[in-house]
Amino acid sequence: MKVLIVEDELHSFDVLKYMIPLVTQDIKLVGHAKGVKEGIAKIKANQPDLIFMDIILNDGNGFDILKAFPKPTFKTIFVSSYENYALKAIKHSPVDYLLKPVSPSDLKKALDKAMEWYIEQNRRKHFLDTQGEQLSSNFYTQSIKEEEALLISDGHNYRFSAYVDIMFIQADEHYSNIHYNDNTSLLSSDSLSKLELDMPNYFFRIHRSLIVNLKRVVSFKSNTRTIVLSNGKELALAHRRKKEFIGKWKQLVC
Repeated sequence: MKVLIVEDELHSFDVLKYMIPLVTQDIKLVGHAKGVKEGIAKIKANQPDLIFMDIILNDGNGFDILKAFPKPTFKTIFVSSYENYALKAIKHSPVDYLLKPVSPSDLKKALDKAMEWYIEQNRRKHFLDTQGEQLSSNFYTQSIKEEEALLISDGHNYRFSAYVDIMFIQADEHYSNIHYNDNTSLLSSDSLSKLELDMPNYFFRIHRSLIVNLKRVVSFKSNTRTIVLSNGKELALAHRRKKEFIGKWKQLVC
């Protein structure tokens, strides 16, 4: 997995550069950028799979870089000294948001999640390259664009599920139950955490075992922390996720 570090503080860069090989051997550092313009240029030149992104840079901020890539082919791990940018960062569907000084354990967890995403992307690409012309009954429809759908495996076959058709996803031990608008469901052999890495930013984990499509949320009962979906289904929101949920939901509907 190719990694680019965007960091204007030399000490912070050196710390990441030193720590990354200690927690994983499957990383190739392809570059270092100190600012927005240099970051954009190096992303285009090196095509990284993962970016460690500082937020406050010498000529702008990390979000300015991401604006230049509306459909990024890479994932981002934000690394910042400030907690108050976390909500804005979530809009970009990052792998993680790490606070400085970064601990080895937090770095390893973030890189493990990024590697899951990377392996899944390679699996998806291989599948599409080798079987793309043979798609038939394993898919809801062949007209779904790849970037608008989730590639799901039941352990034997693959199928595309349009994101717009998914209401919520619920963990089922090491598997995931995907619930659709028409009240049907499908058991995926992938874990909730694995699926989460490939979801658009309007999907939100409301509980350790639940991810919901925010576009399908019609109301929220604050006193009971109950989320109501467009099909009438009610889901419980974890207390620690309430503030973040309200912020993301308001951004989406306003």
